[in-house]
Amino acid sequence: MEKEKVVTATPVPPPPAESMVNLLGKELPADAAPLSEQVMSIFGGTPYTQDRFISMYRSSGFTSPFSLGLVRFDKDYNVLPCAAENWTMSEDGTRWTFYLYKGIMWSDGKELTADDYVFSFRYGADPAHAWDFAWYYSNIKNWAAATAGAVGVEEIGVKKIDDHTLEFEATEAAPYLPSQLIWSVPLSKAAFEAHGELYNNAVETHCTCSPLKLTSWEKDVEFTFELNEKYTGPAELIPYYTKFRSYVPAAIDALTAYQTSDVRWMRSDSTTGRVAEADPELSQQLYWMYGDFRTYFRLYLSGAL
Repeated sequence: MEKEKVVTATPVPPPPAESMVNLLGKELPADAAPLSEQVMSIFGGTPYTQDRFISMYRSSGFTSPFSLGLVRFDKDYNVLPCAAENWTMSEDGTRWTFYLYKGIMWSDGKELTADDYVFSFRYGADPAHAWDFAWYYSNIKNWAAATAGAVGVEEIGVKKIDDHTLEFEATEAAPYLPSQLIWSVPLSKAAFEAHGELYNNAVETHCTCSPLKLTSWEKDVEFTFELNEKYTGPAELIPYYTKFRSYVPAAIDALTAYQTSDVRWMRSDSTTGRVAEADPELSQQLYWMYGDFRTYFRLYLSGAL
């Protein structure tokens, strides 16, 4: 009797899962939560300003979220391009020239240019502004004299070469200058002149060239950012999150809010940091970072050591 043949069908592999891509084309990891849940909530409410050139110490935990500095850091503090695609140093180390990416646009349709950076640095050096971070750039030529009112702000060592080229001149050799410019996040010259220094505190006058835009602002309560559909800058800067929210939840402190998942990020101090460090679960979510301000060393080498 002939044996019956049994044919087993080859299993059809399941179709690959469709990748999730946010509004700006950023592909999320395969195990990511749905786009609607890509919301970063932080403990904070509304600051005095969002812009560091207005106030460093009364701004939010975000580093001028509506603008692009010349450079940025990676997680190991290597200096990477941001609005500037590259830069060069003069032979004596006193001059640095930065070359901006072309085509980075503000949301009002104007291009980000060297004029925005020069305007912002001159505003920072203006004694009438009395910027709370003015001390930081005292190594820029004529900066100290300008902040003291001894010379005009147009004399500081920040010059426009052309629309996409910017030169910084230091008082002495400054091989560290690119990393110092991590805070070089400019104001929109046009928006400032049209609406005043707090133009980013209202959706109606807000202007951004970053991947984020302001979508709500309720003073002393909360503000929200969402992805800026007009963004034209480097793709590396696009976040995974689709929305950011800063508010003060019902919890009485930031650590409690974090533990109850009311917020997903908080800045700890030494006390809450030690509490988290001693907790088996929280210690795995704790990231110690270097302080904002660093000591720069200049090393001179001679032929004989």
